[in-house]
Parts: sequence; C-alpha cells; structure tokens
Amino acid sequence: MKTVSVCVCFIVLACSIAARTELTQRRNSPTGVMVVVAYKPHQGKEQELLQLTREHLPILRSQGLATDRPSYTMRAGDGTIVEVFEWKSKQAIESAHTNPAVAALC
Repeated sequence: MKTVSVCVCFIVLACSIAARTELTQRRNSPTGVMVVVAYKPHQGKEQELLQLTREHLPILRSQGLATDRPSYTMRAGDGTIVEVFEWKSKQAIESAHTNPAVAALC
C-alpha cells in the first residue's frame, strides 16, 4: 500500500495530543496518547484513503502500539479525512518508525 500516493500529507496534528483526565492524573496512571490526523486525498483516491484508515489501526494494535479505544474517522465538507485514535504511549509512537509491519503500510 502506498499511503503517500493516496493522500496529500495534510496532517493537522501529526504526532500527538496528550489526553489525560484529572482522575487519571491524580492516580498517576499512564494513559495513551490521543492523536488527531487530517488527510487531504488526491482526486479520485478518497475510497483508497478510507480503506487505509480501516487497515492501519488493526496492524498498530497487533503490534502493541495502539489501544483498543474506538477510533473515529470523519469527512469534512472540503473532503479532508479526519481520524482520531489512541497510541499506547509516546514510546509506541517512536517505535512505530522502526516497526516492519508499520513500514509495510507505506
């Protein structure tokens, strides 16, 4: 799969937004890292991009990189695809860069 050929890299918040509730912070319990990513698909490639958003999260989960929290994929009025999901940790994000299963997605 060639992610780059499917969309223009139009990443709004590429790496991470730390998401911790007050309760979790008080307990000092680690939480995952929520991310919000926006992709602008090339003309005629929207369905391919949507399919990639369905396929990549199960791979991240199988590699122990993403949580089981439900993900959300939305379409903006201008055709931008917005995805929200949770990495297990900042370390999981970093290790994804060298993970062969993740590299196979590109």
